[in-house]
Amino acid sequence: MLLAELLVPIFIWFKETRLACLIIVVLFHLANEWTMNLFLFHWLMICGWLSFVSPADFSWTTRRNRRPSPPRPANAC
Repeated sequence: MLLAELLVPIFIWFKETRLACLIIVVLFHLANEWTMNLFLFHWLMICGWLSFVSPADFSWTTRRNRRPSPPRPANAC
């Protein structure tokens, strides 16, 4: 796990590996919070790591549910 913690700052910059790195680091800090209980440290680290998330990373959530909207009448307000 130490190797993952050392490699995350490198791989977080590449779009292809960003999501996997974020999942690993968030799970790592949640596990540490559960075992160590260091007040706010792990929650602040999770917030800091999640600042690397962009709206494009969540495009998979709307792609499946997107339906064409029905045409609106020309005189609708």
